[in-house]
Amino acid sequence: MTTILPRKHEVVGYADVRKAAKNTRDYSSEVQGDTDIRQYRHLPLEMDAPRHTEMRLQLMKLFAAEHIKPLAPQFVEVAHEVLARARSGERLNVLMDLALPYVMGCLAVIYNRPQDRDEWISWGPNVWFADVWMSNGVVTEESKRAQRERNYTIKTQRSAATLDAYVLRVLAESAARGRSFEESHDFWDLVNEITLDGEPLTLQEKLGTGSTLMAGGRDTGTKLITGIIWHLITTPADRVFLRDNPESRLAAIHEIARYLSPLPRLERLAPGAPNDEDDENRVMLSFVSANFDREAFPDPETIDIHRPPKPNLAFGFGRHSCLGLQITEVQTLAFLEVFLEQWPDLEFVEPPQLEYIVERPGTPQEFHLLDEFRSVVVQSPSNPRP
Repeated sequence: MTTILPRKHEVVGYADVRKAAKNTRDYSSEVQGDTDIRQYRHLPLEMDAPRHTEMRLQLMKLFAAEHIKPLAPQFVEVAHEVLARARSGERLNVLMDLALPYVMGCLAVIYNRPQDRDEWISWGPNVWFADVWMSNGVVTEESKRAQRERNYTIKTQRSAATLDAYVLRVLAESAARGRSFEESHDFWDLVNEITLDGEPLTLQEKLGTGSTLMAGGRDTGTKLITGIIWHLITTPADRVFLRDNPESRLAAIHEIARYLSPLPRLERLAPGAPNDEDDENRVMLSFVSANFDREAFPDPETIDIHRPPKPNLAFGFGRHSCLGLQITEVQTLAFLEVFLEQWPDLEFVEPPQLEYIVERPGTPQEFHLLDEFRSVVVQSPSNPRP
């Protein structure tokens, strides 16, 4: 069990985090995070209105519900492809063999980049540790702590080199082809078309946009799918209920996302701070503390898919709520459609290895968070039950 000791001032609790997230005047997003591995802002995440709004509207050509929902049948096909391995009787690591291929397969459909799917999978489960993964290294506990705490003073193995090199390469290829997004439906053609204040994005702004939208839903999406598989094997009653009540599946997705809180916190500029250069001028919005606020969610350390409806902050809140929310909902519903209705009768080969952390230790707001699925290995019997 690891204890998390945030370095920066945090806004905590359901009501206060929601209030701060909506108050973009005092809690500005014009602040660059991940200063240990990048020298550019993640756009449109790390910018305020009106430029944030202008850019987000252009990206909605790809991320809006009217574009994502018609892709659901293709997501179902990806789920069938991935889960065929689960029905084969093969021993599988849920994160690497099921969740990551599924999420990357869906992203390949959305971005119209089927040729890149295997490359994305090769980066491993966390894009900021891709260099370590591809060299068969081991991510140290110090590196994990730095990422959890957003502590950029600790020397870690984090790196944006693999992701940056990919983004710059595909942007250059897109520019050389000179296609329009309307013609190609290729995500990188869209990035090359985006304008701000009537001007094309600079290369650094394009890099920041591409990095955001490759990293943003990738690691969080795989954690959510892994968590859903783990929970439904662990809790057969929930599996049966969701199989028989499809209308309850979306609420269950949001409850499991609340429990996992894959986006635990984001930085903002502290109220009244003159700039974002000094670390002391930053404040954290603790979405995870909002999701584990006992007044908002009684017994928050339990997954309760029958919990009365209440918006959580697993996908952020306010103007900067997750751009990929529609993707998460539609692709996860598609996965559940196949997983529940053609249940592969998966069983744990060994007890799952889970890493929990203690947040807000020693305070009335202390809680335990399932931070990492270190190993979840499953297998289907050779003759699955009907």
